[in-house]
Amino acid sequence: MSFTTSATLTQLINCLTRPLILTHPAITVAHLQLVLQANLSFSLPFTPIADASLADNKNQNRVLSPFTLHLSPRTLPIPPIYAGCLSSGISWDEWIRVLTAGLGNDVYVFVMEGCIRVGVPKTNVKEGEQGLDMIELWREQEEKKSEVSPFFLFHVPFVLYKSCFNGFFFISPHQ
Repeated sequence: MSFTTSATLTQLINCLTRPLILTHPAITVAHLQLVLQANLSFSLPFTPIADASLADNKNQNRVLSPFTLHLSPRTLPIPPIYAGCLSSGISWDEWIRVLTAGLGNDVYVFVMEGCIRVGVPKTNVKEGEQGLDMIELWREQEEKKSEVSPFFLFHVPFVLYKSCFNGFFFISPHQ
C-alpha cells in the first residue's frame, strides 16, 4: 500500500465515521475505525504498477483503482462496512441516518487515489432531469500533504444541498 493510498483510506474512514462522534462514545467510533481500516485495506480495488519507475517509492507496487460507494438507508452497505457495524454495535440504520443528517438520502462516495468526493441527489431537479450535488471532501496535495476541505472540518454529515448553505459560510458545490 502506498503512502497516498494509506492517506486516501484514512480519509475515507474519517469521512464515514466523523459524524458518529456526535452520537456515539469515542471508544466505539475508534473501534469502528480500526475494523474499517482492517477490512477495507484488503477489499479495495488496487491496480499493479507496470513500470516501477512510476512509483513514488521503491516499495509501492500498486495504486488504488477508482471506485464508488453507494450508501443508502434502503440497502445494507458493502461487507467491510457492514462488518464494522456488527463489530462495533452501531446499526447501519443509525449510521446512515447520522451520515445524512436524518434526511434518508442516498450518498455516493467517489474515491480515487488521493481524492474523495461526495454526491447526493439534487433537490431542485426539474422534471426529467437527474444529477448530483458534488463536493470534494479531500485531495492529496502534490507535495504529499493532506488537504482537508473546510466543509469537512466542521464534522458536518453529508448534507450537501445548496439551500442548506445559502447565507452561511459554506461554499456551494455549484460555485
